Amino acid sequence: MDWSVKIIIVTSILVQFAAAVLAVQLIFLTKRIMAWTFIAMAILLMAVRRCLTFYGGMLDPSVSTVDLASAVTTLGISISMLVGVALIKPLFLAIDRDKQQLARSREEFQLLVENMPAIVFTGYKDESIRFYDNKVMDITGYPREMFEKHRKKWSDIVLDDDWQKAKTAFIEALGSDLAYVREYRIVHKNGHFVWLQERSRIICDTENNIHHISGVFFDITEKRQIEAKLHEAMASLQNTVNDFEKSENEFKLPIENIPAIPFTGFSDGTVKFFNNKVLEITGYPRETFENKRKKWPDVVVEEDWDKAQKIFIEALKTDMAYFREYRVKNKNGHFVWVQERSRIICDAAGNIDYISGVFFDVTENREIEAALHNAMTKLEDKVTEINHHNQRISLLNEMGELLQSCLTLQEAYQSIAQVVPRLFPDLAGALFIVTPRKSLFLQAVTRWGEIAVAEDVFTLDDCWALRRGGVHLGKNCSSGLVCKHLPASASDYLCVPLIAQGEIIGLIYLQTATGSPLEARPGSENPVLVQSQQLAVTVAKQISMALANLNLRESLHIQAIIDPLTGLYNRRYMEDTLEREIYRGKRRDAPIGIILMDIDYFKRINDTYGHEAGDTLLAAVGGYIKKHIRREDVPCRYGGEEFLLILPDASLENTYNRAEELRHLISKFDVKHLGLSLGKITASFGVAACPDHGENMEDVIRAADAALYLAKSGGRNLTVMANQAMFSPGLPDADLTFSN
Repeated sequence: MDWSVKIIIVTSILVQFAAAVLAVQLIFLTKRIMAWTFIAMAILLMAVRRCLTFYGGMLDPSVSTVDLASAVTTLGISISMLVGVALIKPLFLAIDRDKQQLARSREEFQLLVENMPAIVFTGYKDESIRFYDNKVMDITGYPREMFEKHRKKWSDIVLDDDWQKAKTAFIEALGSDLAYVREYRIVHKNGHFVWLQERSRIICDTENNIHHISGVFFDITEKRQIEAKLHEAMASLQNTVNDFEKSENEFKLPIENIPAIPFTGFSDGTVKFFNNKVLEITGYPRETFENKRKKWPDVVVEEDWDKAQKIFIEALKTDMAYFREYRVKNKNGHFVWVQERSRIICDAAGNIDYISGVFFDVTENREIEAALHNAMTKLEDKVTEINHHNQRISLLNEMGELLQSCLTLQEAYQSIAQVVPRLFPDLAGALFIVTPRKSLFLQAVTRWGEIAVAEDVFTLDDCWALRRGGVHLGKNCSSGLVCKHLPASASDYLCVPLIAQGEIIGLIYLQTATGSPLEARPGSENPVLVQSQQLAVTVAKQISMALANLNLRESLHIQAIIDPLTGLYNRRYMEDTLEREIYRGKRRDAPIGIILMDIDYFKRINDTYGHEAGDTLLAAVGGYIKKHIRREDVPCRYGGEEFLLILPDASLENTYNRAEELRHLISKFDVKHLGLSLGKITASFGVAACPDHGENMEDVIRAADAALYLAKSGGRNLTVMANQAMFSPGLPDADLTFSN
């Protein structure tokens, strides 16, 4: 075989093996086992084949030119495969790196969430509690679901000895700004105690009832242990100073190892530190303060110093111990929050000798609190918005229920005046209703707040909303469409028509107070009125339907109880009212007077002048009676030409005198029909009273009717008072009192 052919075959084999190696690498990098296994096997098989061909050619020197061409072709294919695999490899390597980076990012994010040194929660009145991560398991031993599904209450795990104090802090918060901080122990599932610091705020609804509690738990067990150790160290330090029994090295050892900065301060502002940790907080070495080159007030932020001084002065008046937090300005210019716990030591004369205390760096805690406060503020704003929406829905439902319960329009107006101002707390307003007799006019029936309306009564044409049949938003400016029922000095306003079944029945008027901070700038729309527009439309629809139903109900009620001819109450209403008044009189031990009246010679008037003249006379007498009775008296048409008057709280004598007055007035009454006088009109009266003539309606009316009968038979134009004896058992004849 020619050496050139051998070289080509060997080269082809080496290239194929290289491609196979790359393919195997891609298998492990991309995990695509099935796809790349076939490729690797194909390349290996081709390599094996070429090996066999090569060694066969070595044994058979009579290799033809075709074998040479085949070898060259195989070499080209092998090189192409090698190049293709080599190009694909970086692509899959990049994909693999991106996946690893994404996995690391997820792990870092999860680690950040899990390592937040606080437990955010929301508590509810039913004592359930909601957590926003699973760290509650670490401090309690119970999963969050135990609390959220009411299988465990938070109060169940609070140590009994600490619960009363924690409860007192909660009650005090209710009486102040609703925010509180309290520390107490809880019992872990395994039995050991865990110290918690709770920083919370009580969220109330619009009626000042507790809605929920938002807050955060901090595990301060380690801090408490440190404080205990610090307390022990401070006690040890005090004993050391007082007794002078320990050496300086023994004194420094615990001081250097506690996570705080013990100090002794003096009234001139100088301070002595007992370790070098002050350098970490202030950036100044301890010698700077001890050599009086720097005083402690020099590094305290000026805005915080006044408050810190007040706490110090307050401690002088009490037990000499105080606790305060303020900022110090580091040498590098940034602020560090410091917590100081100190005690003022006085000499025998009561003068300040020195201050002994410790500083803690609480910057990290303050940053966490600030972040938590921002998050809670946003949450509270969202909750407030939802509460406002729910409150509006609740008020709309309340108004709907009240309007459905109203029996009269006056009750409806009172209900509207009670609820609508709560729906629009930042706006004043009024409700105008179309007058029943003059449908071109509107009259104010209720108002709330200080409103600028020129008149209580105005025409429909004076309002643009009523002209347009839709909402009209007016601005406090010289241009634009301003309603005529407002003075020139009126502020921004909103008019919403009340329309029921295509008919205008009234108007809701809303406005901002003049000079109010809610008033819009000239040329701009008032944001409060714009936001209230949709709600006002909803309120107007609800009020319109309610008032329309009440108008219909009142119209039907009037038709049911009023005699259409005389305008007096009908007999059915008279019977219901008399029974009610008799029952009320018995309960209050008050008399009820009854006057039964009959127009004399009424049939002769009908026969002489016609029935229309008789109707005219009845209507005139009915109107005349209404003008000459008390407001609480009930005038009724008893039937035909008979009338009955119910006089609550009127004795028999007073009732008789009232009947006489009416008789004399009617005798002077001149009634005309079609321009013709109906002649002299007289009437006869029968007077009775309860309980003088009976304990029930039937007896009293029977007594008055009997008296009226005697007045008619006695010559008419008389007033007859029934005597009580006339209805006594065993007396056959009536004993009556006559008057002419």
